Amino acid sequence: MKSVRASYYIKLKKEGIFAKKFHKFLPVVSVSHNNRDHRKICVVDGKVAFTGGVNLSDEYINVTHPLGRWIDTGVIIRGQAVDSLIKMFIQNYNMAGGIELDEKDFVKTSHEEYSDGFIMPYGDAPAPIMSEHVGENVYLDIINRSDRYLYITTPYLIVDTNILTALKTAVRRGVDVRIIIPTIPDKKLIYILTKSMSHELLLSGVKIYRYKDGFMHSKTFLSDDEVATVGSVNLDYRSFLHHFENGVIMTGNSAINDIYADFMRLFDNECTEATEKEIRLRWYERVIKVFLNLLAPLF
Repeated sequence: MKSVRASYYIKLKKEGIFAKKFHKFLPVVSVSHNNRDHRKICVVDGKVAFTGGVNLSDEYINVTHPLGRWIDTGVIIRGQAVDSLIKMFIQNYNMAGGIELDEKDFVKTSHEEYSDGFIMPYGDAPAPIMSEHVGENVYLDIINRSDRYLYITTPYLIVDTNILTALKTAVRRGVDVRIIIPTIPDKKLIYILTKSMSHELLLSGVKIYRYKDGFMHSKTFLSDDEVATVGSVNLDYRSFLHHFENGVIMTGNSAINDIYADFMRLFDNECTEATEKEIRLRWYERVIKVFLNLLAPLF
């Protein structure tokens, strides 16, 4: 996978784009370097917005294939819910310094009304900007309210005790819990932690599926045909604690049917259910895991 130069934003500015570099790196020892802008927000004329897990890069649209076929999830939003995403974008843009944007110049005073269920965009940010872990709380709420089934896609599975306990408890009360992870990792060392946690959950009754054709980058939860969330929040410490993140929670919405259809396609055609042997750590991976656990909150 290719990366852009640190000065890429300067090139964009020369092209007439009002680009800024968020949270410039400073050569000091601090965990604040992990306070990345991980949000994915695109708003057009204050009327239509796009969000999800999709970055602006060739592999996300499968022009290039560094890790096989890349799969992700995004949603299109119309109506008043767009306002929340505008405000999240302006928050990050103004934090980057320089010319600031004013919400009143971009947020519409009126919107076309939609009656397709309930949609609520949400944002998360590191302390002290936000005192609660909104992304994690949204996930916990969906897990704890699940009654029949809970389907999850995630590129990483490195969670704290709260999420781990909630998933195991859901299985014990009879919920069909299924989690899809990649078969081909983008970060091989981090994948050891994903395998380790997947193995623990599998032994507790969670069904672990592996996307077999490439890299699974989607961050999606679906429960009981009633509620779903799509966004940028990974199931790892960095997303829960350090990053600026966003997502959309929806209920009673027709998009839930589309998300369900995506999961069925994945389960039936594009994933294989993992066995205990397949995701059991090898001896050298267990050694590496000891050291990785010490650094996991920084990943």
